Amino acid sequence: MQVQCPSCLKVLTAPDERAGQVIACPSCGGQMQLPPLQAAAASEPAPAGVAPAGAGTKNCPYCGEQILTIAQKCRHCNSMLYGPGAGRSTPASAAQGLNDGVKSVIFGGVGFVVCGLLGPVAIYYAMRARQVESERTLGNVGLALGIISLVLAVGQVLVIVGMIASGAR
Repeated sequence: MQVQCPSCLKVLTAPDERAGQVIACPSCGGQMQLPPLQAAAASEPAPAGVAPAGAGTKNCPYCGEQILTIAQKCRHCNSMLYGPGAGRSTPASAAQGLNDGVKSVIFGGVGFVVCGLLGPVAIYYAMRARQVESERTLGNVGLALGIISLVLAVGQVLVIVGMIASGAR
């Protein structure tokens, strides 16, 4: 059977006799429970990063977005589809207090004030936030602030280099 790792989203092949068991992903080491045999999609292995030939799609029961039939975890809302953790998930960062969208806006704003030192951090969190529908708007704001602060930092470096070069003449 072919399954998709919920941690790294790689499609891998597992023996049918392991259906229903918990296995470790060979790529990332993440633990996952294989679906029951009747729910597994049996087909030939596909190259990494490519959907298997004939693998259909279905709508996620939690967010309605289209996902692979063999998916263990929705790539849009991060909900687990099978196993003990099945159900709508809340991002781990939300459980810790701040989601990636809020982090990107905070780092982007602070990076803007201190001329870009935190711009790359804001861009990192913004890219993560843009993958979750509920955080997409904050991710876009954080991305814009991160890019602006990064551009300001580059401009500041160029001005300093220009001042040093003109003073050396």
